[in-house]
Amino acid sequence: MIVVRRTFAIFMTLALIGALTSTLLIYRANQTVLSADFYTNQLAALGAFDAIHDEVLPTALNDFLVEQDSKLPENLADVALPTDAASQQLILDFARTAVPPEYLESVATEGVAAFIAYLTGQRDELNWNLSFNQPVESAFGTASGGSSAFEQTWTTLDLTAQAFDGLSAAVQLPELEAFKNEQSIQMLALFRGAGLDLETSSSLAARLYEAAPEGAAIPELTARVLDGAASEADLELLQGFFAVEGVPAAQAVTLVDTMATEGAPSEVTSLSLMLGEEQSVAIEWFQGELFGAVRELTAYLTGASDSFAIQIDFSAHPEIAEFAAGALKTTPEELISTGYGLTGDDINAKLAAADSPPVESIEIARAWFTPAGRTLSIDDLQNRIGDPATPTPDGSIDTSEASAFALDTARSIIGPVSSRGLLLGAFGVLLIAFQISMLGGRQWWSRAVWGTSALAAAAFAIFAVAGPVYSAVVSPLLSDAFASTRTDLIASDNAATSFSLRALDQLEAVINQQVGAVATNALVVGVIALLLASAVIAVHVYLDRRDTTPEASPEPITLDATPDTTEERVAA
Repeated sequence: MIVVRRTFAIFMTLALIGALTSTLLIYRANQTVLSADFYTNQLAALGAFDAIHDEVLPTALNDFLVEQDSKLPENLADVALPTDAASQQLILDFARTAVPPEYLESVATEGVAAFIAYLTGQRDELNWNLSFNQPVESAFGTASGGSSAFEQTWTTLDLTAQAFDGLSAAVQLPELEAFKNEQSIQMLALFRGAGLDLETSSSLAARLYEAAPEGAAIPELTARVLDGAASEADLELLQGFFAVEGVPAAQAVTLVDTMATEGAPSEVTSLSLMLGEEQSVAIEWFQGELFGAVRELTAYLTGASDSFAIQIDFSAHPEIAEFAAGALKTTPEELISTGYGLTGDDINAKLAAADSPPVESIEIARAWFTPAGRTLSIDDLQNRIGDPATPTPDGSIDTSEASAFALDTARSIIGPVSSRGLLLGAFGVLLIAFQISMLGGRQWWSRAVWGTSALAAAAFAIFAVAGPVYSAVVSPLLSDAFASTRTDLIASDNAATSFSLRALDQLEAVINQQVGAVATNALVVGVIALLLASAVIAVHVYLDRRDTTPEASPEPITLDATPDTTEERVAA
């Protein structure tokens, strides 16, 4: 009978190995993947937030600028951001100012802590407080009373002029249809630069070729004018032409002086043709209006004001309305008559009309940018991926429903495992060890030796698998898999390649470290169990020897049969 019991006890050691393995894995999980500190420490060791600034942002910015034609909104497709190295550096510095590594780290730390607490059941709600106030204030705020980082970057890059160039180039000017050569376009630009409006300038340039001054060879005359080498005779002919065309005398003198001293403009663009000598004034005006609008919107979003109303009057600059209308999604006529206005009600109306608005109202969006921020709940996340209760029309699996189900399932498992798994696992290990002891031993000491020895055997088996076996068999296979992944990452060559390679190296190191930690923990358990078994044996041996050693007997008292004589008694 004892042989059967002990055979069964030996087979139960397999169950003990499984229970001890589970307990050790739960312990490691609580120390790593179920601990917010583990993630923040790994991100810090990886230098993730500095890497975003130093590696990801520059590459991502370069990729965006190269492909900006396809990535910009349709109404801004004609606006080209500068792509030279100096401009890229300015834009990059602006992005780094707006989102410093310290802000990214604080957001990540708070987010991970909130999510782990929710996932492990420490909280019933996600309760992640998130605020974008710092990036907005850093980028657009003017707390010091000067220009914001946005305004400084915009002005340095001269983005208003560049935007106007792109937008105006897309405008088809009917006045230009009559011009067939570069000389006539340059003459038109020269007239605009001298202060004539576009209609008058185009009419004069066209008439110059239709009714040339008597005795003048047009190509030669315009070539000399554009080269700044017009003779007195050339200028007299042109002055007479201007008089015939009805150009006021003062403007005619200005035109002649311009032709005599400046010649052709250095560059002819649609913008210079449309704005003429008012180009710098118009750019300065619009830039001021733009900065004012951004400041007003920033004050509203960050909670400094309770409302905002942006209003830009284009009546004084109708030439800008001609090409700005497309970018503002309106018509030139409407811009000139009513200007451009934007209020919170306007944005809410557009959000209400949208099929899938990012937020329900601007008031909700505003909460994210105030110093207090907004508390992100799990419902917010689920709303972002869709309504889990809405089935797909074709009956297929709804990914949002699957995501919500997966999260709920994970919480129902991870929560109890995290809070009570280690205790229950340890109890299970001790219970199986106790059963083995009762099956294998007959006396108290043999039962204790069986239980502790089985625990030591299970621990050493785990150590062997997680230690030498893993190093000899699994680790090389894992290294090969990571090497293949590295090759694929290097071939992809994107903005995150360098960072991804370091993250992959760290992941491999973490896996090896955690497997090694399991082996170490198992070894510690095995040694402790072995020491306990040895102690039990030592105690048993001591007690057994003590019980079997005979005690020393006292000498027996004997009575002499011969009676003592009187003399002997006296001597005694």
